Amino acid sequence: MAVEPYRGHVSMDVTEKEGYFDLQLDDQGRVKLLTGAREVAQAAELRLRLWMKGWFLDVDHGFPWERVVGRKDFTREEFVMWAVKVILRDERIRSVTRTEVISFPPDGGGPRAKDGILEFEWRGTTMSGEELQQRVELSIL
Repeated sequence: MAVEPYRGHVSMDVTEKEGYFDLQLDDQGRVKLLTGAREVAQAAELRLRLWMKGWFLDVDHGFPWERVVGRKDFTREEFVMWAVKVILRDERIRSVTRTEVISFPPDGGGPRAKDGILEFEWRGTTMSGEELQQRVELSIL
Protein backbone atom coordinates (compact mmCIF):
# COMPACT_ATOMS: atom_id res chain seq x y z
CA MET A 1 0.00 0.00 0.00
CA ALA A 2 1.43 3.39 -1.04
CA VAL A 3 1.85 5.93 1.72
CA GLU A 4 1.00 9.56 1.00
CA PRO A 5 3.85 11.95 1.80
CA TYR A 6 3.28 14.00 4.92
CA ARG A 7 2.40 17.57 3.97
CA GLY A 8 1.95 18.78 7.53
CA HIS A 9 0.92 22.39 7.89
CA VAL A 10 2.82 23.66 4.85
CA SER A 11 0.49 26.08 3.11
CA MET A 12 0.48 25.96 -0.68
CA ASP A 13 0.43 29.78 -0.52
CA VAL A 14 3.88 29.62 1.02
CA THR A 15 5.28 27.00 -1.33
CA GLU A 16 4.02 28.65 -4.52
CA LYS A 17 5.71 32.00 -3.86
CA GLU A 18 9.10 31.42 -5.47
CA GLY A 19 11.84 32.88 -3.31
CA TYR A 20 9.53 34.06 -0.54
CA PHE A 21 10.19 31.35 2.01
CA ASP A 22 12.36 28.25 1.70
CA LEU A 23 9.43 25.85 2.15
CA GLN A 24 8.81 24.41 -1.29
CA LEU A 25 7.69 20.91 -2.16
CA ASP A 26 9.13 18.65 -4.82
CA ASP A 27 7.00 16.31 -6.97
CA GLN A 28 6.90 13.73 -4.16
CA GLY A 29 5.69 16.23 -1.57
CA ARG A 30 9.05 16.47 0.19
CA VAL A 31 10.33 19.84 1.37
CA LYS A 32 13.20 21.22 -0.70
CA LEU A 33 15.44 24.19 0.12
CA LEU A 34 16.33 27.18 -2.01
CA THR A 35 19.89 27.54 -3.24
CA GLY A 36 22.02 30.06 -5.10
CA ALA A 37 20.88 33.62 -5.72
CA ARG A 38 17.31 32.88 -4.57
CA GLU A 39 18.56 31.74 -1.16
CA VAL A 40 20.80 34.84 -0.82
CA ALA A 41 17.88 37.15 -1.70
CA GLN A 42 15.69 35.33 0.81
CA ALA A 43 18.31 35.81 3.54
CA ALA A 44 18.37 39.54 2.75
CA GLU A 45 14.58 39.73 3.07
CA LEU A 46 14.68 37.94 6.42
CA ARG A 47 17.27 40.45 7.66
CA LEU A 48 14.98 43.32 6.62
CA ARG A 49 12.02 41.75 8.42
CA LEU A 50 13.87 41.05 11.66
CA TRP A 51 14.19 43.73 14.33
CA MET A 52 17.82 44.60 15.09
CA LYS A 53 18.85 43.10 18.44
CA GLY A 54 15.93 40.66 18.04
CA TRP A 55 18.16 37.62 17.58
CA PHE A 56 20.35 36.92 20.59
CA LEU A 57 23.06 35.13 18.58
CA ASP A 58 23.78 38.25 16.49
CA VAL A 59 22.49 41.54 17.90
CA ASP A 60 23.58 43.39 14.73
CA HIS A 61 21.38 41.14 12.58
CA GLY A 62 18.21 42.80 11.34
CA PHE A 63 16.83 46.27 10.59
CA PRO A 64 16.79 49.08 13.19
CA TRP A 65 12.98 49.29 13.22
CA GLU A 66 13.02 50.99 16.65
CA ARG A 67 14.33 54.08 14.82
CA VAL A 68 11.39 53.99 12.40
CA VAL A 69 8.20 52.95 14.14
CA GLY A 70 6.08 55.93 15.08
CA ARG A 71 8.29 58.53 13.40
CA LYS A 72 6.58 60.93 10.99
CA ASP A 73 9.92 62.43 9.90
CA PHE A 74 11.42 59.13 8.68
CA THR A 75 12.33 59.64 5.01
CA ARG A 76 12.60 57.34 2.01
CA GLU A 77 16.29 58.20 1.75
CA GLU A 78 16.89 57.21 5.37
CA PHE A 79 15.04 53.92 4.82
CA VAL A 80 17.08 53.14 1.69
CA MET A 81 20.34 53.95 3.50
CA TRP A 82 19.48 51.52 6.32
CA ALA A 83 18.07 48.86 3.97
CA VAL A 84 21.26 48.83 1.88
CA LYS A 85 23.40 48.59 5.05
CA VAL A 86 21.31 45.65 6.27
CA ILE A 87 21.42 43.86 2.90
CA LEU A 88 25.20 44.31 2.59
CA ARG A 89 25.79 42.72 6.01
CA ASP A 90 25.45 39.40 4.19
CA GLU A 91 29.00 38.53 3.14
CA ARG A 92 27.64 36.78 0.03
CA ILE A 93 26.33 40.08 -1.43
CA ARG A 94 28.85 42.23 -3.29
CA SER A 95 26.69 45.23 -4.12
CA VAL A 96 23.26 46.80 -4.24
CA THR A 97 22.99 48.40 -7.66
CA ARG A 98 19.44 49.75 -7.67
CA THR A 99 16.76 50.58 -5.11
CA GLU A 100 13.19 51.76 -5.43
CA VAL A 101 10.69 52.54 -2.69
CA ILE A 102 7.24 51.88 -4.17
CA SER A 103 5.00 52.53 -1.15
CA PHE A 104 6.13 54.45 1.91
CA PRO A 105 3.62 54.88 4.77
CA PRO A 106 5.45 57.67 6.67
CA ASP A 107 4.92 60.10 3.78
CA GLY A 108 1.72 58.50 2.44
CA GLY A 109 3.24 57.90 -0.99
CA GLY A 110 2.45 54.83 -3.04
CA PRO A 111 -0.46 52.51 -3.70
CA ARG A 112 -0.32 50.56 -0.41
CA ALA A 113 0.97 53.22 1.98
CA LYS A 114 -2.45 53.83 3.53
CA ASP A 115 -2.51 50.13 4.52
CA GLY A 116 0.83 50.50 6.32
CA ILE A 117 2.69 48.47 3.69
CA LEU A 118 6.18 49.57 2.78
CA GLU A 119 7.10 48.15 -0.63
CA PHE A 120 10.76 48.14 -1.58
CA GLU A 121 12.56 46.69 -4.59
CA TRP A 122 16.29 46.22 -4.90
CA ARG A 123 18.81 44.71 -7.27
CA GLY A 124 22.35 43.65 -6.64
CA THR A 125 25.03 41.07 -7.25
CA THR A 126 26.47 38.23 -5.22
CA MET A 127 30.19 37.74 -4.66
CA SER A 128 30.03 35.02 -7.33
CA GLY A 129 28.53 37.45 -9.85
CA GLU A 130 24.92 36.22 -9.81
CA GLU A 131 22.23 38.87 -10.28
CA LEU A 132 19.82 39.48 -7.42
CA GLN A 133 16.41 41.10 -7.69
CA GLN A 134 13.82 41.22 -4.95
CA ARG A 135 10.63 43.01 -4.05
CA VAL A 136 9.90 43.14 -0.33
CA GLU A 137 6.61 44.09 1.32
CA LEU A 138 6.88 45.09 4.98
CA SER A 139 3.96 45.93 7.26
CA ILE A 140 5.03 48.84 9.45
CA LEU A 141 1.77 49.67 11.23
